[in-house]
Amino acid sequence: MRRVLRVGWTLAVTACQHGPRVQPALNPVAELARARDLLHHGDFAKAQITLRRLSYALGPTQPEMAEVQYDLAECAFQTGDRVQAAHDFRQLADQFPASPYAPLGLLRAGDANLRLWRDPELDASYGEGALAIYQELAGRYPGTDAAARAQVHVQQLREWFAEKAYKNGMFYFRRRAFDSAVIYYKDVVANYQGTTRVPDALMRLVEAGGSFDPVHVGHLVAAEAAREALGATVRFLPAREQPLKRAAHGASPEQRAEMLDLAIVGNPHLKVERIELALPAPSYTVRTLRALAEREPGNRFALLLGADAAAELGAWFEIEALPELAEVVVFARPGAALPRHPAIARVVTVPALDVSATAIRDRVRQARSIRYLVPEAVRHYITAHGLYRQ
Repeated sequence: MRRVLRVGWTLAVTACQHGPRVQPALNPVAELARARDLLHHGDFAKAQITLRRLSYALGPTQPEMAEVQYDLAECAFQTGDRVQAAHDFRQLADQFPASPYAPLGLLRAGDANLRLWRDPELDASYGEGALAIYQELAGRYPGTDAAARAQVHVQQLREWFAEKAYKNGMFYFRRRAFDSAVIYYKDVVANYQGTTRVPDALMRLVEAGGSFDPVHVGHLVAAEAAREALGATVRFLPAREQPLKRAAHGASPEQRAEMLDLAIVGNPHLKVERIELALPAPSYTVRTLRALAEREPGNRFALLLGADAAAELGAWFEIEALPELAEVVVFARPGAALPRHPAIARVVTVPALDVSATAIRDRVRQARSIRYLVPEAVRHYITAHGLYRQ
């Protein structure tokens, strides 16, 4: 009897040790619903646990996997791990290119990089990464809601890149490293059209010491607006060599003056003043105004500046002497932010024309038309003299 009981006990124990343990089957639909609810209520840590369990249970080709991967990446984004989020969103888009989550994944990968570039003055690598991803999204999934949303961020990035380039230019400008400053200012004008840091259609146009390289319709419109507002003759002052644009002129000083002569034919209120061409280089505004005052004693001058040039007044040579030499008048587009400086005496509103001398030179170099961007006589002069081709 005792032996039978021992055998029975052993068998019972054996059955308990080796009997099949039945695990409840994972219900992907129910688990996804639970994860969505956790995400909706901001419980990203618990949502992450549920989603990871799902990712281990699901096969890579199951339709729910794309959403699981997307939600996992979103958990990383929302908990502050933007580097991991950028990687996971990118991976999702590459693994499931036909899924409706693919364009959303690219959008959020760009967003993660954008958040990592917290300050435009910092290294721009993450910003460049974000821009590249947004551009890829527009190319791979045009017309999607994600692509449309990305364009808002693209404009923000362009503003930041323009701001960074502009500040870099100002850094060198204030240290008199003008050749280096020119590189950054050209970058803003050439690559970030439409941003707030692009000069107001080079509204330094009729600035004393302006380059007019070449003169264009924006210069002429601003000059006519100034003549009308001030009731005075406006003189264009082509610089022999602008401090900000040393070695950057495409035409010689006399060629620039000759193009101005052609541009103002028929308007008796506009003149070309060549005084700077006889002054030592570089051309500083205060030196020009002193030379004019010496030549024309008793005359009171008004110095006409574009809003972008006026914004740099603090870095000008002998700026403290400027108010005694001339009344500073600033051009501004309607609704544009106005620079503040104690030397500024007056603001004149002029029409906004999106044209610049830099863009015109680029078009000539690319063999593209500049008709209607410059006066017709100036266009013929540029062609006849082979200007701006290199």
